[in-house]
Amino acid sequence: MRNGILTISRIVGLDLSYLFTNGFWVALRYGVVAFLGLLLTVGFTRLETKELFGQYQFVLSAVALLSVLSLPGLNISALKSIALGKGDVVVRRVVRWSFISSLSAIPIIGGYVAYEYFVRAELSLETATALLVGAFLFPFFYAPNTWYVAYEGRSLFKPVVIRMIISSCAVVTALFVGLVFHVHLTVLVALYLGLNALFSWYFYFEVVSRSRGAHGQGRKGDDTFDVRYGLAVTVQKFVFGLSENIPPIVLSYFLGFEFLAVFQIAFYFTNAFSGVLAAFSSIYLPKFFNGVKLMHTKIVGQNFVAGIISFLFLALLLKIIFIPLYGESYRESYSLAWLLAPVLAFYPLRIYLVNFFTARGRNGLVILAYVIANLFGPSVFLFMKNTDPLLASASYIYSIVAVTLVVLFPAYLLIASRKTDSI
Repeated sequence: MRNGILTISRIVGLDLSYLFTNGFWVALRYGVVAFLGLLLTVGFTRLETKELFGQYQFVLSAVALLSVLSLPGLNISALKSIALGKGDVVVRRVVRWSFISSLSAIPIIGGYVAYEYFVRAELSLETATALLVGAFLFPFFYAPNTWYVAYEGRSLFKPVVIRMIISSCAVVTALFVGLVFHVHLTVLVALYLGLNALFSWYFYFEVVSRSRGAHGQGRKGDDTFDVRYGLAVTVQKFVFGLSENIPPIVLSYFLGFEFLAVFQIAFYFTNAFSGVLAAFSSIYLPKFFNGVKLMHTKIVGQNFVAGIISFLFLALLLKIIFIPLYGESYRESYSLAWLLAPVLAFYPLRIYLVNFFTARGRNGLVILAYVIANLFGPSVFLFMKNTDPLLASASYIYSIVAVTLVVLFPAYLLIASRKTDSI
């Protein structure tokens, strides 16, 4: 059996035993999280109005848009540092810097709310209040999120998965109870951000306690890590985040909160699959940092196969469960979901390329790709918005994926053509 695994590993260019060991925990995590997210979307569609669900998604997207202020790229730099044998003390430094930097989000969101509510009168009181709550919780929500790198930097995925499943179950349960009792938008936002923050801080202090223990952690010099690299990845994550957070804001601005609810339900399945694929790809970040060689051409083929299989599985799910779950009132979402589903075939390759260039420190290329994509996507949407809203919103997503592949894939092939076929 062992010889068989090793033979397959040589053929496909991957360490399959490593993938199987850690892939189980990653699959479990995202399987549970995706299921809980599915239950939550059903709760919104069955218990609340499209308007409220659209407002909820808008507030979370607006808050997430400023996540760059928490310096998220330092997480990857810390992951790299720990993967190379440094101590957990680096996590404390990143969290401290992230919290201080995140405080700047409070006046920015507050200024936006004041302008939109008092000057332009475009925000309802409920939406404005929810945004202000999001601003206050912003640093507490984002700063401690570095805790997981203390485990994943050592390729220990099981502890991360267990903790994330526990926190996700608690948060979704609280939100579902809130929906049953028809609490206000502000309460829903506070539950989501506040409970996630509490769990993250608890997990962070676990890491701090361990790093101060008698495990040889926290030695002098162990907290060194590449700050410049982390800041470059922060910019990269920001432009990448634009492709996730700008569409809901643009759609709500031009088509309203109700259409945003239609879009978010349609895009949920594609996003859930994307999360699983990204998680599997991230398993190999520690390997990239440690210089493990992977075969270029075979991995490209594997990503295409993974994308096609993901699309076919998604299509089966849409056919079987979508209408029974969400009902006829979301028939428009069902039509949009079918328009969006084929884009999933290209996600694995895009995710792999981003991870590859990130690990090799070529963040400028990734940033360029997403800057172009986030300019081109909205332009396509604005050009088409007066024709068919469903087709216009789907074209927005396709444009982002297409542009990033057009920029990154030729550069990857150029690297692959040099002397050897391995990374």
